[in-house]
Amino acid sequence: MFETSANRVFHYITNNPGCHFRQVKKELNLSIGTIQYHLNKLEKDGKIISIRKNLYKFYFPNGIFQEHEKEILQILNHKTIREVFYIS
Repeated sequence: MFETSANRVFHYITNNPGCHFRQVKKELNLSIGTIQYHLNKLEKDGKIISIRKNLYKFYFPNGIFQEHEKEILQILNHKTIREVFYIS
């Protein structure tokens, strides 16, 4: 079954809550403009929400996570921090 770019972006965020823009772009191999368009549209439609923290904007499916859970997912989204927790 053919999946649209919008569905691919939405499913990626649903499966990877707390992901950021470059991560979505890299994993889905779509152009920057395409990713920007779909993220903005999904957010406008209320399907996802974003939280800006420093230089990054993190994306979550709407209505699933509480604020403290979003904070944890943002932290765990950093590879180095994940590796520290994995080693411990």
